Amino acid sequence: MMTLLRSFSLSDQPIRCSFLACLLAAAGALYNEARGQDAGASTPATDDQDTSYGEAPEDNSLVFLRRVSPLLKPGDYQADVGLTYTLYHADLPFLVDQTPDPDSVFDARIVARSMTVPFAVRYGLSKDLQLFINAPLSWNNSEVSYAGTDTSENIMGVGGVTLGATCLLNNPSVNETSIIGNVGLTIPTGKASLITNPLDPGAQLGGSHFAFAGDLTFIDTIDPVILFYGVGVVRRLSREFHDRTFNVQPGIEFRYRFGMGFAVNDRLTLSSALFGSHLRDSTINDQRFVGSMREPVNLRIAATIATDDHIQEPFVEFGLTDDATNVSMGWVWTF
Repeated sequence: MMTLLRSFSLSDQPIRCSFLACLLAAAGALYNEARGQDAGASTPATDDQDTSYGEAPEDNSLVFLRRVSPLLKPGDYQADVGLTYTLYHADLPFLVDQTPDPDSVFDARIVARSMTVPFAVRYGLSKDLQLFINAPLSWNNSEVSYAGTDTSENIMGVGGVTLGATCLLNNPSVNETSIIGNVGLTIPTGKASLITNPLDPGAQLGGSHFAFAGDLTFIDTIDPVILFYGVGVVRRLSREFHDRTFNVQPGIEFRYRFGMGFAVNDRLTLSSALFGSHLRDSTINDQRFVGSMREPVNLRIAATIATDDHIQEPFVEFGLTDDATNVSMGWVWTF
């Protein structure tokens, strides 16, 4: 009997081991299948799979360049409105007599203050072409002190109206430089002022002369930084003052700018820009107006905030040379 029982136990052990092995194998297969499904669910999507959810946020990183770059779609338009204050003071030669005689020119202290409501409209004519018009409403107060005397004048009205176009000149691919051309015509609708005529153009009531301008701007994007730089030229036509006593011909102006913007997020861009120009000597009745050569350089710092229905941009500008506007500050809204 003992021999029989021992024989049965020994013969039954391989059967139990085989049954246990089958259970373990089945459990392992189920476990591996479950892991395979989870791994498939968490595997990164390939290029053929759509991983986007909802609409991507609008890229507003270039809106701080909306005045010099054609960003509008065909048929779209933008309008600017705001309030700015500008202060300028300098020691300049001043013509006090009715003749451009050297004895009529005095070293004078000139102070110019202006409060401006900037108004501009931009229209997207095509994908690469944008038209614009600027027509600021300004108040300008000018004071001149010389030889123990002083005089002042106040001017209020629509400043010089500027019409122009902005065009993308190339078709850049990713990481390539965008080249933008800008042309403009300024029509002097404001009252002519001989006091502020030799000043930094930013201190005048829109300028007192017809002017033609052309600029080239280059833009490089190195996410999240946008670099821009450019050069331009302005030619102002002559104009007569004081019942045609003086014929003033401003010198040609060469200007340049460069700066950068930093996209903090999809709504806020911080920017800084350096604007400079070189104005050649003016002439009065075909005689060189000594000391009228100017070289203003300004630094502009701004924050551009894009919301769903408008853009707002507080800014401040500092003059870096004696010929530049001392300070200009304001807040502009774009709709």
